[in-house]
Amino acid sequence: MTTAAPARLRQVLGARGISLYPLSALASLSLIDTFQGQAFTVLTPDISDDLGLTTAAAGVAIAVKTLASSLSPLPIAMLSQRPGWRIRMVLVTGIAWSLSTLFTGFAGSAAALLLLLALDGLSTGSVTALHPPLIMEFYPPDVRVRVMSIHSSAQFVGNVVAPVLVAILSSALGLGWRGVFFTLGAFSVLGTLGSLRLRDPGYGRWEQQPVQDVDAALGFGAARRAVLAVPTLRRIFVGYAVFGLLTVPLATFSSYFLKEHWHLGASARGVFFAYTSAASIVGLVLYGRRGDRLFAARPSAVPRQVAAFFATATLLVVAGGFSPVFALFVIAFGLAFALIGPVIVGLQIAALSLIPSRARPCAQALASICTAIGGIIGAVALGGVADTYGVTGSMAAVGVPGLLAAAAVWRAASTIDADLAARTEIPVAVT
Repeated sequence: MTTAAPARLRQVLGARGISLYPLSALASLSLIDTFQGQAFTVLTPDISDDLGLTTAAAGVAIAVKTLASSLSPLPIAMLSQRPGWRIRMVLVTGIAWSLSTLFTGFAGSAAALLLLLALDGLSTGSVTALHPPLIMEFYPPDVRVRVMSIHSSAQFVGNVVAPVLVAILSSALGLGWRGVFFTLGAFSVLGTLGSLRLRDPGYGRWEQQPVQDVDAALGFGAARRAVLAVPTLRRIFVGYAVFGLLTVPLATFSSYFLKEHWHLGASARGVFFAYTSAASIVGLVLYGRRGDRLFAARPSAVPRQVAAFFATATLLVVAGGFSPVFALFVIAFGLAFALIGPVIVGLQIAALSLIPSRARPCAQALASICTAIGGIIGAVALGGVADTYGVTGSMAAVGVPGLLAAAAVWRAASTIDADLAARTEIPVAVT
């Protein structure tokens, strides 16, 4: 992942003696974290036939994994408050999801498969709860949007690479679903071992005051209170919840829409979702340096920009849903997902810059829970719309939560300057 960093970023960090290795290690972990889930999604029919699973049972397995991955950031954030545990948790969870991927190939029953999927979901919480806060500690404020964009793009890269690897292993090399999981698990183990040189950067590296005077004694309960006491964060959390209303069910209903409206088969749908992930990567690459400059010059403009991106992405999705021409539908969704990547990074930067270092994992965990709650509500609500008005109606209905989320994030602009003034991070000129 080091090669993904812009040359300008390498020069800026090299001049200060700051290594790209932490970013490379965390981005690699984020990428390989996608292997198990993507492989299971592609190979679900083969696994079901071999283990005798019904469609409903496969759905339950996916739901258990999703629930585990949504809730796991909270206990991981709590454990990370213990001295020296942050990097330990990052590495242990990386090993856990690598082994769960590897041993999925040995699953001989539905119960064993369910246990391995739950383990993968529980371990993946470290990517949400710990990676962004660690990036905030490793790298100074003036490059954080760029490095956070590179880290976020790694997961989208995984969404492209993992299905391609599954296709190569199963089709070109003739491996069964078990062999695919063995191979991906081995790759994942090697990727995790490449991160063993990570070391904890400590807390408050970029604080003006010594960290022991700022938040060294902040426990999880105090961290939660510190997070919820910030007006801007409360508004951003509302945005996350409504964000979940849109984005979590969108992938599911998009798949049905592609099948029923455009009559695309499984392979074509896989290519389409790889395309949307690639569009998100492009959006993040274009956003990085611009986001850094905007946040340094006018912090209040970041929530407004994120809100504008989200509203535009929502309208593009709705327009794509009503497009009578497939090419226009593809273009609309590509542009929408190119904006969703920067939305994620912009929300993270705005939120995590407002709170003490030790409170950041807690903020990430709360954001994940808000998104999950919104996703559950959205899936139920849009499911009802789909039953009544069809899948096209559900695609149109996503416009409501999308615009509500944009409005909630826009409101955060009115308080972010005051909340940032209370923080003590060292200002650094953006280069």
